Amino acid sequence: MDLNMTVSVIIFAITFIFILSEKINRTVAALSGAVVMVIAGTLMDFYDYKAALNMIELDMIILLIGMMALLGMLEKTGAFQYVGALAAKLSGGEPVKLLLYIGGASSVLSMFLDNITAVILIAPIILKITKTLRLSPIPYLISLGLLSNIGGIATLVGDPPNLIIASVVKEFTFISFITHLAPYAFIVWATSFFLIKTLYRKELSEKPEGLERLSELDPVSFINDKENALKLFWIFLFVVIMFFVAEFVHIKTFIIVTLGLCIALISVKADVEEVFLKVEWGTLIFFSGLFVVVGGLAHSGLLGEISKHLASLAEYDMRLCCVIVIWVIALASAIIENIPLTIAAVPVLQSLGTYLGDPVQLYPLWWAVALGVGLGGNATSIGATVNIIVIRFSEKTDTPVTAALWFKSGGLVTFASLIVTSIIFWLFFAHMCSK
Repeated sequence: MDLNMTVSVIIFAITFIFILSEKINRTVAALSGAVVMVIAGTLMDFYDYKAALNMIELDMIILLIGMMALLGMLEKTGAFQYVGALAAKLSGGEPVKLLLYIGGASSVLSMFLDNITAVILIAPIILKITKTLRLSPIPYLISLGLLSNIGGIATLVGDPPNLIIASVVKEFTFISFITHLAPYAFIVWATSFFLIKTLYRKELSEKPEGLERLSELDPVSFINDKENALKLFWIFLFVVIMFFVAEFVHIKTFIIVTLGLCIALISVKADVEEVFLKVEWGTLIFFSGLFVVVGGLAHSGLLGEISKHLASLAEYDMRLCCVIVIWVIALASAIIENIPLTIAAVPVLQSLGTYLGDPVQLYPLWWAVALGVGLGGNATSIGATVNIIVIRFSEKTDTPVTAALWFKSGGLVTFASLIVTSIIFWLFFAHMCSK
């Protein structure tokens, strides 16, 4: 490595260490790293502020702003809590059915919501129901985290790594993610549910108590603004339908979300300032800072060198290369949060496309990265933000989820998921080569 590469790696490593250690806020760490990278790049003449600004994916940032604001408005009406309460009601208090319906509801919500939001909305309902029925909350909380992560893989907007990939690979549409990743999500979901049910068969065989109180649960009572909830539901449905149509009318997804947000703001006469308070601006700055930091690595030439080595394997056997990438990315994602990991992988694959001479050859590798980061985060208690949130909710009970307990379930689910995914990817490789 030359001096430029060495300096960029040091800045990148220090930034990551601060993000992972949580000694300071991760947004502050990413922003600080971005500033230092630009200063170093300017002084050493390999990176400047114009190049840094070009690294920020504005399509993704605008899409996130629109989705956060729109879903924040819908959340305020209590619509998502209604979904969780309805799932519990339909289970009739039967433990396995409750596990199935809660896991299914969280996964469906995670296909269109940020899965962090889905977990925050459903976890309190789980605590309330398991306390009422005097059931162990552990299998339900763990399945909430694991299955919501898996559900998020299925769509473009379900998981931040998918948004990052879509912002870079302009050919990938909402339909692309559905047709390429949803089948994996469905099969892995079914496999994971079976494993969780088997692991916790003792807890799920418990006889629930207080069923009469569950029968009195009224899901509709969770909706505090029925009129606006209905309006926003139809607007959100319109946005989702337009996601499917976008490929044929050549309209970008961030334009569709922005249009939906404008219609929603007008329809419900919302307080604009209050709506935009729901936007997680810190998260957006975090993304932007990471893009800039990784941009420094790319401009120093380091990621290009890594791409050269990966290119030799890809040229030898692309199918084998993709399966290896799935496992390597998944193992890394068990330790490193999937968002910075994906952002770091992007310029490596972009450089690889240059060496291969045709970016289209990279399509299966992009899908491999999406699957790897989506599945790997389930393995450990720190692999995904959702896991940490679930553990914090469990600390409100008499049986908190420990890191060891999480690994017992998450590690097994992840290993099985990767085996199943690798087999399907190998068998249907030709399909994964398309957009």
